[in-house]
Amino acid sequence: MKKQAILVLTVFLLSFSLGVIWHKKRLFPIKQLSKWLNPPKVDPYIYKIGTAKKEYREFLITKYTAGLPLFSDRNYHDSIGDPKLEGLYLIQIPRHYFKTLEIQVGEPVTIYRVLTEKNNNSVFKDWKRENIAIKIKGNSCTHSFVVSKDFEPGNYKLEIGGPVATSPILFKVKNKEKRKEPVILNI
Repeated sequence: MKKQAILVLTVFLLSFSLGVIWHKKRLFPIKQLSKWLNPPKVDPYIYKIGTAKKEYREFLITKYTAGLPLFSDRNYHDSIGDPKLEGLYLIQIPRHYFKTLEIQVGEPVTIYRVLTEKNNNSVFKDWKRENIAIKIKGNSCTHSFVVSKDFEPGNYKLEIGGPVATSPILFKVKNKEKRKEPVILNI
């Protein structure tokens, strides 16, 4: 009986010690669990959004980080996490929003659109295809490539994409020091 108690105590102390070392060194799967349990914090107040009508779906403009949902009404996110997307700004729109989006840009920007082969992408034929790895898996389609286009200050109507799903919108302000706030006009 005494040997059994010593064996149980030894196994307990050894397991506890290994657990402490495992946690301190953050070995697999501690890092992955931390990412899932503590998703990136979203700051939806980076840019002012135009006067919003009361709808259950919101339009948000926020700084993009890996793991952030690309749509305002779905939790679909990029499963690849290409570092070229870090630091861009994201306009979160509903996944099945099919109106034209009107924006006002106060500074030169580059707008990036994430597209899927299932949509009619003919409106993006004069956009430049980017070498950015991305995969946003949804129920009806997978967004898998990125196009971009430069815009000068002014008002623009952006096609949302479709008919299957909207195409996420990211942008980069070229002059970060004198940044003026882009505004969504038709919410």
